[in-house]
Amino acid sequence: MAEAKSPRYGFYIAMLALTGLAAWAGTFFTLGPQRITALWITNAFALSLLLRIPRRMWPATIAAIGVMTATIWIISTGAILRPIGLTLATCVDILLAALMMGSPRIAAMERGSPRYLGNLILRAGMLAPLGSMPIALLVVAGHGGSLLNNAQDWLVAHSLGMISVGPLLMALSSNSIRSLRHPRRAAEALAIIVGSALLTVVIFAQGSYPTLFFIFAALIVAVFRLGFAGAAITIAVTTITVALMTNAGYGPIAGYFADIRERVTFFQIFIATAALTVLPIAALLEERKRLTARAEERSRQLELGESVAHVGHWRVSLGADETFWSDEVFRLHGLPPVSGMMNLERAINFFHEDDRQKVVEILQRPIETGQIYDVTGRIVRPSGEIRHVRLRGLPEYNEDGTPIGLFGVGIDI
Repeated sequence: MAEAKSPRYGFYIAMLALTGLAAWAGTFFTLGPQRITALWITNAFALSLLLRIPRRMWPATIAAIGVMTATIWIISTGAILRPIGLTLATCVDILLAALMMGSPRIAAMERGSPRYLGNLILRAGMLAPLGSMPIALLVVAGHGGSLLNNAQDWLVAHSLGMISVGPLLMALSSNSIRSLRHPRRAAEALAIIVGSALLTVVIFAQGSYPTLFFIFAALIVAVFRLGFAGAAITIAVTTITVALMTNAGYGPIAGYFADIRERVTFFQIFIATAALTVLPIAALLEERKRLTARAEERSRQLELGESVAHVGHWRVSLGADETFWSDEVFRLHGLPPVSGMMNLERAINFFHEDDRQKVVEILQRPIETGQIYDVTGRIVRPSGEIRHVRLRGLPEYNEDGTPIGLFGVGIDI
């Protein structure tokens, strides 16, 4: 794999600062006197940075992130040893995620594709936190809380942070984000994202009515209108808004659950459900767009090739009264190039009356014998001009081996 180029100094410092800011923001995503971490987004920023720089810069970068994280948590908690130990576990988490996501096979994937998203969720969102969890459990042992609760706090907070914010950061270098740079698309994206954020604020400004389902409607709009990048941005904004307001005691989650652990658990379930529902749909739609564009480009190139070579293709299903003609087949017959269906009887009648029966009989043989057909004949254009053509092709079969049609090419000779 070609190593990532050295980043611009300004970009590197900005990303490093954002990672530190994410660590500081993590202090706002802790609830109650137990300081249960509901969401940890620092690792997503760190991973995004590491995947954009050469590996030789990883040790110094991870060390810088560790120093910032430890300092923030020491100041926030007043403790020393525990923040340092948890920072060490966090650095291991970041390194494991970077090593797994930086493999050549994954690095070659399009950032908004279902395969990349699946690997991000599995490797960076699940396996990396699992790999670093033993260190975290050793650090917090003896500080209260059951082993199961401590494992849940570490795994879910780190996984949720990566799943909810990671796709956005990875999408920044994808084709999906580039599609939003057009002024009209950017204005639409801004309106939908801001509208989703305001809707979330309105829902969480009260705690009497369980109206969380309205947020899903806004997320679905983002998916279908903005693609993967827009959906990733909306998920990240929604996650952070819900986390901050729930932590401040606002909204249906805080209003319904008095117990802090239950509140954190429900918040995490809600965000995980939203992210794991919306992002895969967005990735699949993005993949469909790419495949459609690729198919259209291949079709365009095929049409150009046929035009240059004066070769067209056609297909007819057995028992059908129409046949498909490519643009070049229409041109061959002296008709406007409108790729589509042609009445079968009319298509046969284009052949010279002296050749018509011979062509029909030869085209019937492949269905009976399964052999490739090859026949020449004359066609009469609407202008009266006679053209000599060669038809060559083969029968098509279904999975049972039953013939279902004929496919062939027409060559102007």
